[in-house]
Amino acid sequence: MDFGEAEEDKGFYLIDVELGSPAKKPEFISIPCQKPLNIVECELSNYEEKLEPQRNHPGYLKVIINLQTPQMGLADKIRKICGDKVLQIEPRFPEVESKQEKSVNREEFDPVEEFKRYFQEELNTTPPLAVVAKFEELYKEIKENQDATA
Repeated sequence: MDFGEAEEDKGFYLIDVELGSPAKKPEFISIPCQKPLNIVECELSNYEEKLEPQRNHPGYLKVIINLQTPQMGLADKIRKICGDKVLQIEPRFPEVESKQEKSVNREEFDPVEEFKRYFQEELNTTPPLAVVAKFEELYKEIKENQDATA
């Protein structure tokens, strides 16, 4: 059983068959699930109110949480509400339009500028100067090591 089967009735079909006569209509016999699976989908803004009613769920939970950006410590907060009932936490991020890859001329490529551009476009912020300086230092060190081994 997996979360693809969550909230489905578990059981089997009983078919009575007697020699010489047609089979009787199948009868579904339900088997109570001792640890039912449930999927809870929520947003960052409402996960506490969505999870609170699941606190006494007799089985296991998969929590799908829609996020704009990764959230540090969110899994711990979710488990504080529902404990070890939460087997899976699946963050979902909005579909991002794929950016058309542009061809880059190696001579014109500036890794430091690309690093800054990444911060601006993907993280909507400007990297601190100390971070840029460290990136530049590490890049030069890697480049020197590549040149030495080439």
